Amino acid sequence: MKKMKKVVIIVGSGFSHAFTEGGDQVRVIGNKPVPTLSGLAQAVFDHMMTDWKKSEYEEKIQQLFSEETIKATINRLGQFIEDEYDFEQIMSFFSIKASFVDYLPSNNPISLVQTKAEFECLTYALASCFAACLFMFKTTDSILCQSIVAYAIHNKKTFDAFREKLNNLEQKHHVTFISFNYDGILETLLYDPDTKDIAKMMSTKEERSLQELCFSTCKIEHLYGIPTTTSIPKKENTSMLLKPHGSIHFFETSKEISRLSGLPSLIAQKLILIPGSAEKDIPLLSCIEYTSPIPFIIPPVFNKDSYFVSDYSKVIMRKTLIALLEADVIISIGFSIPPSDIYIRTLFDIVNQHSNNVQFNKKKIGLIYKANSNDKTEANWKSIFTSNEVEIISKEGLVVSSVESINEMWEKIDQWIDRRAYA
Repeated sequence: MKKMKKVVIIVGSGFSHAFTEGGDQVRVIGNKPVPTLSGLAQAVFDHMMTDWKKSEYEEKIQQLFSEETIKATINRLGQFIEDEYDFEQIMSFFSIKASFVDYLPSNNPISLVQTKAEFECLTYALASCFAACLFMFKTTDSILCQSIVAYAIHNKKTFDAFREKLNNLEQKHHVTFISFNYDGILETLLYDPDTKDIAKMMSTKEERSLQELCFSTCKIEHLYGIPTTTSIPKKENTSMLLKPHGSIHFFETSKEISRLSGLPSLIAQKLILIPGSAEKDIPLLSCIEYTSPIPFIIPPVFNKDSYFVSDYSKVIMRKTLIALLEADVIISIGFSIPPSDIYIRTLFDIVNQHSNNVQFNKKKIGLIYKANSNDKTEANWKSIFTSNEVEIISKEGLVVSSVESINEMWEKIDQWIDRRAYA
């Protein structure tokens, strides 16, 4: 029997967009397409201008931010979009502005609190925008002090087909997943159904209809490398999932609360999946008891120093680096390794520098992305790794519109892994 090789699967925005794009007959999961980086600024602006004015959002948002802060954030964001700034530039402006206020005289009329509130408001809007694209149901588990949210399945056949392929991959290789996405789509695809907790919050009729469709992804320590408030048995050969950029489902607890309550410093929501026909109640990423109301995400800013000093980031970045160094092959799905993300590019550069080290294998990298005239995915990867190391698996992107397209895609992936990892 051949020795199992180490396979790293990297997913970017193209992965999540593939599952959420198209009409209801094509879309696999969620309510509407999650935005990619190029359209992120406009998507967040539209979300703040429309969804935030709805009654179910308005009350919660007014508890978090003043009317002055919300108006200032929207106006500034709108002006940047008009001036054709991308979202990384916009978030970086808000972040740097908050830092510069520290240097102003104490009697300066510009308020440090107000400036930082605008940055927090935009960060919250970013997470809230993704929530509006994906969520269909929300409740609160008071015992675990966790919010429970649900993603809607619109096409169960294709969802199950892709999930089965991931499971087969885990059985054949040692797999580590690295997701740079804020959402939990990959998590819902990876882990086994568990409806025990769902029974507590659903009526008998709803519970019966959800038995085959609900997937609880309570965060076990093996999943994210962080402690958990829940205990779910691991399935055999469970893969590690690393999220260097955090998640809209992660919330920080204060040091005082963590010490007094015994809760971990970072709490993750439970995720479940429900049928698309379920009653729609888009959640507001509400404040989990004892935690910050702002999800723990690392927004697209140029300077991420203040984020990568957190305990979570130190652990996850170390595990990400080790996984990449030890990988026999790396497959990137919808991740363009953008030049503006200096931290992640530096991470891959370190991997490349060590590729000739006898302790690690020289890398083979397979790309799956949706090519267009402006796409720089291949060029970005080849600016770090050599042309011989980077190969194209598919330029059609991740196609999940039918079971047949999923089977065809995974046949290409399996053949590429066999050829490059086991040759």
